[in-house]
Amino acid sequence: MVSIQPNSFIPASSPQPSDSQQQLASGKRINSAADDAAGLAIATRLTSNINANQQAQRNAVDAQSLIQTEDGALAGISDGVQRLQELALQQGNGILNESDREALAAEADQIRSQISDTLSQTQFNGRDLFQRQNQNQESPQDLRFQLGSGEDDAITLSANTLASEVEETLAGLDFTSPDSAADLSSLNELQQSLGARRSELGAVSNRIDASLDNLSQQNETSQAARSRIEDADLAQSVSERLKDQILQQAQISSQAQANASSEQVLRLLD
Repeated sequence: MVSIQPNSFIPASSPQPSDSQQQLASGKRINSAADDAAGLAIATRLTSNINANQQAQRNAVDAQSLIQTEDGALAGISDGVQRLQELALQQGNGILNESDREALAAEADQIRSQISDTLSQTQFNGRDLFQRQNQNQESPQDLRFQLGSGEDDAITLSANTLASEVEETLAGLDFTSPDSAADLSSLNELQQSLGARRSELGAVSNRIDASLDNLSQQNETSQAARSRIEDADLAQSVSERLKDQILQQAQISSQAQANASSEQVLRLLD
């Protein structure tokens, strides 16, 4: 008598799931060096460039914030100097008496005090933005902002050394004298120095803006290139995953049909 076991039809090994499942889980085509060694090296290099660009952009934004802080302080000082110029012109009015000039001097003293406070209190991240010559026996330090991974990808902002000039000019003013020519001359020179520094800040700020635009474009391009190399084609991955599932289900169905046929043969032989 022929003996047939119900499970005598041994199924072929189940198809192993392809990398599509891992790609769908991670969203990346390259999950290890084995997937694409050359592609992984390129993607890693692009990632390094992207990270460097993003840090450079943060450096540029910090530089702009510092420049805006200093420019705001200079604008306040310039406004004070303009008012002092008006007082100096008024000082030269021959009809003023001694009491009038004392009133002018009192207002001028308040303005000078405010300007002095601005010089001493203007800071950014704990750094005094108005540096004095030979203060603490140290030379004023220029500010360098690295805006790229290259050695030459940096912008330097010269140190603001106007504090000494401002203080010396303000200390030399005399609003009690009927002759205001000397005061006007000193204030005009100081205003020119303030304007020159603000112009320098504006030029550096414009250069930083241009660098920011360039960094942003580079970052966008690098991210797109990395995505094309590293990221998975989700449509293709889903199709491959569905194909794997259909093959598995077809194999299970075939095995079930084979088992059913063997049982029918056994019943006939019995």
